[in-house]
Order: sequence, then C-alpha cells, then structure tokens
Amino acid sequence: MSRSLVFRLRNLLAVVSLLVDPAAGVASNLIAETPPTAPSLSRESQAENEVEHCYIGVVLASEAIDVVARTEGVILSYGAVVGEQVQRGQLLATLDSSAVRRQLETERVRLTAARIQQRRATLEAQQARDESERLGRIAELVAARDVEAARHAFELAQLHEEEAKTAVERAAAEVREVEAQLQRTRIRAPFAGRIAAQYSDTGALAALGSRLLRLVGSGARRVRFAVPPDSVDRIHLGSSVRVEPGSQAPTVEAVIHSIAPEIDPASEMVFVEATLQDLSAGQAIPLGTEVRISPALVAPSCW
Repeated sequence: MSRSLVFRLRNLLAVVSLLVDPAAGVASNLIAETPPTAPSLSRESQAENEVEHCYIGVVLASEAIDVVARTEGVILSYGAVVGEQVQRGQLLATLDSSAVRRQLETERVRLTAARIQQRRATLEAQQARDESERLGRIAELVAARDVEAARHAFELAQLHEEEAKTAVERAAAEVREVEAQLQRTRIRAPFAGRIAAQYSDTGALAALGSRLLRLVGSGARRVRFAVPPDSVDRIHLGSSVRVEPGSQAPTVEAVIHSIAPEIDPASEMVFVEATLQDLSAGQAIPLGTEVRISPALVAPSCW
C-alpha cells in the first residue's frame, strides 16, 4: 500500500475521532498527520509530498451559542423563527413575567415604607440633637442627669437613623434585583446572526438555564484544522492559506488568526484557526463542511 493511501486512510480515521468544537457545536478537531519523507523523487513521491501539505478542516461559524432562559417562566412568544436573520439586541423570546411583576410591586412598597421610617428617624435624631444642645447651653441651670439623659437620647436616635438608612439600602437592593429578574424574562440577541434551531415551543415551561434557541453569527466564518508539530513552521499568524470546499468548488482564501501554543495531548497535533476572507463565499459553505487547507495559495488541489 502506497504512503499516500496510508496517509489518506489515517486522515479518514482522524475525521472519525473528532472533538466537538464548543463554540459552534459541530465536530471540528480534524487531524492531519505527516507521513515519513519519501527518499525518492518519483512522481508518486511528489504527489505524496503535495498531500502532506494539505490538512483536513471544518467550517465553523464566527460565533454560535445556545440562547438559554435566564429565569424560570412560561414561554409566551418568540421574536424570531428558525432561519430568520436577527440583529444584536433584537428580542428573541419573552417569558411570563406576571409573578415577577407582583414581586416587584411588593418590594417597591417595602422600599417606600423603609424610606418613611428613615425620614422619621432623621427627624427624631434632629430633635434629640437640638434638645441635647439646648440643655448643654444651660447646664448650670439644670440637673446634670438631665443633660446626660439628653446626650444619650441623641446617640440612640443616631443609631436608629443609621438602622433606617441600612434598611432603605437593603430594600432598594431588593428592588434592583427583581427589576433585573424582570429584564431577564425578555431575552435579546447578544450578536447579529441567524436562528438555527428552536428547542422549546410557546407555552412550555422553561427552567433556568434551559435551551430556547440556537443563534449562529453572521460574521465571517472560520475554518479550524490541525497540523503536525513538525509542520507548524509552515504557518504563521496573519499568513494566508487556501481553503478548498470540494474538488469542483472554488477555493477561498483565509487568514490565520489563532495557533495553539501547545500540542494537543490527545491528538498530538497543533490546532489552528483561520478566518475566511470572502464573506459571501464563506456564507455559501454550510457549517460543518469538511474542507482541505493548504499553506500554499497556488498549488495542486488537495482533493
């Protein structure tokens, strides 16, 4: 069996043992391995060397996340359907907020009552201070115990005022927390993209953290591939590579933006990511498509 065929078979086995890319949710850690250098300069050896410079990769979205419920509630409506393009900040889903609104009203009433108590404590502290100062000015005309009692009353009133102030701050914090919870019932897109999937129907009860939608970014797509450690010197940050979606499809240029600083222990490969430069051509390539990558922009096809 020729080295070229062995190399292709080992790449095929590498495709089967892919890791899952956490950002895009598709298999992406595709592995290429460099066979031993051929000792001869035959046509077969030249073809094998060309194959050695090609790596298997996969097309990923620029960004991809599962949009989850940030609080528990019944799903009232969705702001976008599968396949629809959305903008950053656009409303994606609305959860029932009736219970949260009732709680918010309760917390606002408590805050109002706490502010009234604080105002009362402030007035009482002012009154106690005035009385203490008045008796202090005529200390020689009144009993010493009356002066001392007024001073203690003022100190006690100050403590009550501090307690009332703390109660207001605590009540205000509760209001802010419930207001934030109310905002979490309206789920918005963190970035521009397209709705790829809907996991729950309207009317279903969404638990905290449950998946509602999948959002795939509409930015420039990227390709992720792996190279043998002894071939890393062929690629550099900012350098261009050639991406081939298929033997008959046009190639796309990509610029390397990430090279792993260490060798992956499971695959013994170095993972690299590059951004596709032609936005329209990149969007035309389905996510998860297996592609071939070559460091040389002008070279024989990798397919």
